[in-house]
Amino acid sequence: MNTSRTWIAHFKVNATKLRVNWDLGPAITPQEMATILPSLQAWQLGETSEGENLIRASTRYAWRIGDPDYVDAVKLFIKEEQKHGNNLGMYLDAVGQPHIKKNWGDSLFRRMRYFSNSMEAWTLAVIAVESTAQIFYQSLKDATQCQLL
Repeated sequence: MNTSRTWIAHFKVNATKLRVNWDLGPAITPQEMATILPSLQAWQLGETSEGENLIRASTRYAWRIGDPDYVDAVKLFIKEEQKHGNNLGMYLDAVGQPHIKKNWGDSLFRRMRYFSNSMEAWTLAVIAVESTAQIFYQSLKDATQCQLL
């Protein structure tokens, strides 16, 4: 059974793993970049949230279920997501492309999350985004020949 402590251990181990081999360097064609750039920028922005509302919702939930470790697990999850955002940002920097400050999809998602007090609603949103992320990252791989991506 996965407990909050199990997730804490999982995220701590993940934090030590370097999954991106930056020595490869970006090798992407202008056409490939044109194809992926808007979504790459949007995902980079989305992965950089501070998670303040999620931490508030998880704190209320942890108190309700009597699991104070739950909040630490959520904070480590947020750090992992921020690591993804940092990696995408480093890639954008490496290919000389700008980071964006706003995206309609990200703005809509942040607004919806802002009004949610329910950890259950947050969990559904996170599952939806993480499932979509699997498709996104596979699509990046399929859309380019860039080994770094």
